[in-house]
Amino acid sequence: MDFLDPHYFDYAASSIPFVESLEVQREASEKYWANPSSQHSRGKEAKRFITKQKGIICDLCSFKEGRLLLFSSATEANNFVMHHALSQGSKKILLASDAHASLSSFVDANKGRIELLPLTSKGELSYSFLENSQRDEYDIVLVSHIGHELGIVHDIQRVAQLCRQKGIALHIDGAQALGHLNLNLDAINWGSYAFAAHKFSGPRGLGGLFFREEDYSSCIIGGQQEYGLRAGTENCAALAGTSSALERSLSSLLDEQERKKKWEVTLKNECSHLSNLNFEEAPGHLPGFLSLGCKSFLASEQVEKLAVFGFSLSSGSACHEGALNPSKTILAMGKDEQEALSHIRISMGWGNSDESVLALAQAFKKTMGTVS
Repeated sequence: MDFLDPHYFDYAASSIPFVESLEVQREASEKYWANPSSQHSRGKEAKRFITKQKGIICDLCSFKEGRLLLFSSATEANNFVMHHALSQGSKKILLASDAHASLSSFVDANKGRIELLPLTSKGELSYSFLENSQRDEYDIVLVSHIGHELGIVHDIQRVAQLCRQKGIALHIDGAQALGHLNLNLDAINWGSYAFAAHKFSGPRGLGGLFFREEDYSSCIIGGQQEYGLRAGTENCAALAGTSSALERSLSSLLDEQERKKKWEVTLKNECSHLSNLNFEEAPGHLPGFLSLGCKSFLASEQVEKLAVFGFSLSSGSACHEGALNPSKTILAMGKDEQEALSHIRISMGWGNSDESVLALAQAFKKTMGTVS
């Protein structure tokens, strides 16, 4: 496993693929290469395979009340839902302030239509804001199941109940949740739920949207694939790798969570004396998903210093075409721009180890020592 890197701590961006899932994907590539839309025997075999793999994924999520629509990513799935919401409705759209860029990037061009759901000072959704909204005030509410920067597991059941009471549709971005939580999707009242396979050690380039009854329009035309909503030959191999990775993730979920909790304690204890480093106490966060505030300097600079020691982490801020932007999530928590530029995200995964966590702590100590 030459690709396995124990110093990689950016699983929330993209996780190291499972070896067995790569093998399943390779085997499917060799067997199910025919076009599933073809009417010959190989085409029909590929079509049946797609149906079977979708069924496995839905069963693992306890989802029997709707359909699974395949995309290339959660970004594409989120875009699909937002485009539909903007084109079909007339009322306002309520978007969580910690939403992924695949949703928040729509705000500037639609300020008269999209309103932001506030966060509390701890990064939780402001449920009281939604409670106090008027019935039918919004066409749809769009939230993340788990925040992409802080790793907070939002109370989706509560959001769903409020939306149902007020007659509002609900879309959930589950990119950070699927494969990391035991989900019963049938037990939650939502309209659509997006995911990405590479977040749970599946293949890159395969995402999806669980959805119930919805009058969607085609996003890609030219064929009747995916219920006539997204034309194009389906990727049987990636779908096989996805179902395999999801099954592996969920089967090892409890053990992995315990390992990550232990690593969190180790890292916090080892770095407790570093006055320039502050571990955010995010309520109800996903184990192994940490947000660190770096006082007196930019998080991007610290990430670069850690990279010299072979560690891969993410800055809490986004850098687009050389322009450093403060984290919208941190700003929404009421913190200033300096703090919003000074957050590091650590996200642990199956390839990490006790030794690599201790080594990361040592790297923090060395690099923090160079900061005045």
